[in-house]
Amino acid sequence: MEVKHCTKCEKLWQLTYSFSQTPKHALHSKQDEYALECLEQKTKCEEINGTKRYRTPLLRVKNAPVLKAPPEAVMPALRRMERQLARDLDHASLYDQEIQKLIDTGCVRKLTSDEVESSDET
Repeated sequence: MEVKHCTKCEKLWQLTYSFSQTPKHALHSKQDEYALECLEQKTKCEEINGTKRYRTPLLRVKNAPVLKAPPEAVMPALRRMERQLARDLDHASLYDQEIQKLIDTGCVRKLTSDEVESSDET
């Protein structure tokens, strides 16, 4: 459910990210201008499981190169994480709970094989 305007969220946003309230005479780099424009256009206030939250885009340099790591580059780190979690079952349980929270709130989802294959970035 998308909420177009949340007063409490907006107040917190303005207090936390006062950069959007900078004076008109402040000088910004082109990257700063692009970042502010991106945030203004793409930031949404949403209600997730009864809690109002801001959803913001990840800020990247304009025309940044595509991130595409082959499986050989990331599998050693994933295997290391699996070994660490296998040694500490309490930590593994907490990790699983946090991942499940992300799934339940819709922040993340598992991609299908087709989505992985057709993605420009990984």
